[in-house]
Amino acid sequence: MLAGVIAFACDSEDDSVRDLEAPTITFAENRDTFRPVMNEIRSRATDHMHIRFSVQDESGIQQVRIDIHGGFDGHTHGRVSGAFEQLLVNDIIEVDGARFYNHDDSSLDVYWEGNDPRNRIETNVLAGPYHISIDATDIFGNATSHANGTTISKTFFIERPYAPEFLIDNAVNGAFTATSGQPLNVEGKVEVTNHPLSSELAFFWARVSTENSDDEDLVLAGNDIYERMWGRSMYRVDNNGDRFRGPALPSTSMLDLTTLFTGDAAINVPSGSENLWLILWVEDTAGNVTRRAFRINR
Repeated sequence: MLAGVIAFACDSEDDSVRDLEAPTITFAENRDTFRPVMNEIRSRATDHMHIRFSVQDESGIQQVRIDIHGGFDGHTHGRVSGAFEQLLVNDIIEVDGARFYNHDDSSLDVYWEGNDPRNRIETNVLAGPYHISIDATDIFGNATSHANGTTISKTFFIERPYAPEFLIDNAVNGAFTATSGQPLNVEGKVEVTNHPLSSELAFFWARVSTENSDDEDLVLAGNDIYERMWGRSMYRVDNNGDRFRGPALPSTSMLDLTTLFTGDAAINVPSGSENLWLILWVEDTAGNVTRRAFRINR
């Protein structure tokens, strides 16, 4: 059974004063944020993730659930190479009436590679976006939910050495400096690595948005300030259910972004004071995804 820090409620239960409030999920004890944070990138050198939160309920917590699943394609199934599998977690933690549960122990970390007995993957984890949800139920059956925001939901990204790699030369601290009315200068490339599990590039999607959306499932083609795509996506679909696609990739091994974003594909920076983000998404033929978001400062 998974363990955490708990504080028990009184044993007495009076149906006449039964509460109707769901448990509260908040930061772990003596912490000032959840883990993972929204849009957290788990680097290519990392094989696990720490999860950090706490739950409290005055009547007593019955159960806490941690769910992790792929966020690649709107919760449908893309055609993934048999050499890879998505990270899937559905951990049920029985709290049995404690008023407080604290989840901030390295023994509860989620692994996706290596010989650690906590490793959840039998083959190789599919690189890309994942959704984590944390929900809780109290002893009276009151449960948190996505509808009212009491369930905690975050998106994080697993990067792997066999997934496509972005090498950007002129972004400083994750941001480009640009001039309104002028093309954005992007110096760098995305390429296939020399890892034995690496595959050719299959799809490249670039867009400029006023927000770094935490959920690509909500993004529809044509709704951004700028949007271009090359190749054919294994995952992304438009309102008609058609796969995102564009002209053929100039290369399936390396894309020179300095020349790609020129001519008709140039990114002309609009005027205004709103935040701007350049969001880049690349897929390989095995189904691995690498996504990066860069702020555009004007």
